[in-house]
Amino acid sequence: MAVPQARRIDVPQEVRDLLRDDEEFFRTVSLRELSPYAGKWIAVKGRRVVAAANTMERLHRKLKEEKLTLVSISYREDPRYLVIYAVH
Repeated sequence: MAVPQARRIDVPQEVRDLLRDDEEFFRTVSLRELSPYAGKWIAVKGRRVVAAANTMERLHRKLKEEKLTLVSISYREDPRYLVIYAVH
C-alpha cells in the first residue's frame, strides 16, 4: 500500500497565534491555577481560560452562548498533565 503524499496546507495567522498563545499559557500557568479545572473541559484564548465545563457538550454550549468561535480546547483530567483535543 502506497503512503499518501503529504501536502502543504496554509494555516491562517489567527490559528497560529492561538496555538502560540495556548502553548505559552500552559508553559507558564501553575498547577495551583489549573487545579480548579481537574476533570473538566476547558477553552483557552488569549492566554486565559475563557470557559470550563464537565462535558464537551456543555463547553460547546457555553462557547456558543459567549460567541467564542476560535479557542483551544483541552481536557484536564489531572492538572499535572495536558492533552489538547481540538481547536474550535
